[in-house]
Amino acid sequence: MNAFRKGAERLKSNKKLYIELNNYYLIAFVLNFVAGFFSFAWTIMTQGGLFSLAGDFNAQQITFAMAANDAIKSGNIIYDWSLDLGSNFIGGMMFYILGNPSFWLSMLFPSGMFMYVVGWIYMLKYAVAGLTSYAYLERYTRDKKNALIGSMLYAFCGYMAEDLLFYHFHDVVALFPLLMLTFDGLVLEKKRGPFIFAVAINALVNYFFLVGEIIFMAAYYILRYLIPGFNFKTHIRRLPQILIEGILGGMLGCFLLLPAFLFTIQNPRVEVD
Repeated sequence: MNAFRKGAERLKSNKKLYIELNNYYLIAFVLNFVAGFFSFAWTIMTQGGLFSLAGDFNAQQITFAMAANDAIKSGNIIYDWSLDLGSNFIGGMMFYILGNPSFWLSMLFPSGMFMYVVGWIYMLKYAVAGLTSYAYLERYTRDKKNALIGSMLYAFCGYMAEDLLFYHFHDVVALFPLLMLTFDGLVLEKKRGPFIFAVAINALVNYFFLVGEIIFMAAYYILRYLIPGFNFKTHIRRLPQILIEGILGGMLGCFLLLPAFLFTIQNPRVEVD
């Protein structure tokens, strides 16, 4: 009877902790979404419900998203004659939007509706950036409210504001904390598997930014885990598993990354003299 009572109390305590943790995750998401709403609402209202900026956003981001929407729905996913003078569809669109989750969300709507939904998608990107950064920060803060503040500082950093013209950059920022979170889980807690999917997701979002992320993760691993005084022998043993999971993550994205790579290396502008 005592064992049953202790088990019930433990379950109640775990349930309370679960609810508390989920409340903070929900707060992080909602808080950043609301902040994003107030950032975009005035522009959307004054433009009759649509969202547009200037320069590359109007000339490229909007037209690319609308063209990709039409191409996919019409089945032109191998070669699209409306792209430049005719081009490989995956190779031409992969850098911009083809691997972005936010683009596939916009596919729920007709291409002509993109300018009306893109402002709301931006708000969602800020919310996701806040959520993922909170998930990483909360494990290193004693007070979870500080992690909430950190999530807003990350989601609304100057980079996000300065590169508002480039629609696809925000997906990179929103999903990058997943790499940090799963990497630490692998090194510190031997959590195998999640890092593979974090690498795959970030590789698909943008292969160009992935190169910089790999360099950053290598520096992070060396400076945090391998320098003297940080249990070098234990952490260096994780390196084979890190490399294996990183390679597997890249391989998961090869169905889009490989065509994009083959398309890119055929461009004469990438040749080195």
